[in-house]
Amino acid sequence: MGLFHKIGVGLKRVFSSSSMDTVSEEKMYGDEGEFEVEEELQRLIPDCIIKSNVMVYTSKGNCEIDLLVSYDNKLFVIEVKHWLGRLYEQDGYFIKEKDDRWTGEVHEKELKSPFGQVKRQVYLLKEQTKSNPWINTIVFFADAEYVEANDDNAWFTDIDDLADYIRNDGHTSRPQELRKCLDNLVVADFIYSPSIWGERSLHCIIKPDSLVFNINGKKITKKDIARIDIDHHFSYDDIRLKLIDGRIVKTTLENHSIDVKEDDYISTYSFAKIQTILIGN
Repeated sequence: MGLFHKIGVGLKRVFSSSSMDTVSEEKMYGDEGEFEVEEELQRLIPDCIIKSNVMVYTSKGNCEIDLLVSYDNKLFVIEVKHWLGRLYEQDGYFIKEKDDRWTGEVHEKELKSPFGQVKRQVYLLKEQTKSNPWINTIVFFADAEYVEANDDNAWFTDIDDLADYIRNDGHTSRPQELRKCLDNLVVADFIYSPSIWGERSLHCIIKPDSLVFNINGKKITKKDIARIDIDHHFSYDDIRLKLIDGRIVKTTLENHSIDVKEDDYISTYSFAKIQTILIGN
C-alpha cells in the first residue's frame, strides 16, 4: 500500500460520515440504570428471558420498550423510570416534588404518566409481531424517594418485589402466541463511541447488508455476530468479531460504514468513528 494511498484513505476517514450525537448525562444515567435493573432481574430469576431496548415500528406509531421479560408462559413489558424525588399521580399525570439542596425550596414538575405509555407499547408490539399474547404491564420507579400511584396499575420501587411479582403473579399467555411474539421481536443494536467531547452511543437497528464480511473464504453476516470491537489506526481499522457461537474472528478494513435505522430515518456511520457494536438479537 503506497504512502499517498494511506494518506488519502486516512483523510477520507477523518472526514467520513457523520458522528453520533453526544449523549446527555441524563440519558447515560437512564441507560446505565436500565442495564442494572436487567442484570439484577436476571440474577434474581435466572431462568427468565429478558430482552432490552425492543424497537417497535408500525404504521400506527413507533416506540422503544425498556425491558420485555418472559417467564413461565407469562410476558411482561417493564418501563423503567429514574425520576428522583417524591411522585404523586394526578389525573393521568405525575407531579414530581424535589427539594432544592441549597435553598430548601420544593420544586414541582408535571410528568406524563408512564402507565399510558406501557399500554401503548403493548398495543404497538402486538401490531408489529402480529401476535396476541396477554402482556402484563409494569412500571418500575428505580430512584424515587416516595411514590403515590393508582393501585389498579402494577408498579414497584423495590427490585425484590418486582422479581416476586414476575415469579408469582401476572396472567399467563397461550404458548403459541407468546412464542410468536418473541420470535418476531426487533431488539435494538447498540453502538458506542467514546470521545474527548463526551460519550456517544445509540440504540438503533443496523441494516443487515451493512454487516456482511468475507473472512478466510467464509461469509459472516449480522445474524452470526454478537459483538464487534474496533481498534483504530490512521488509514485502517482492526476488526474483532465475536460470533454467537463464541468464536473470535479478526479482519482489517479501510473505510467500512454501516447504515442504521433511527425512528423513521436512515443514517450512515463510519467504523472509523465507532469503538463497539453490540448486536441486539
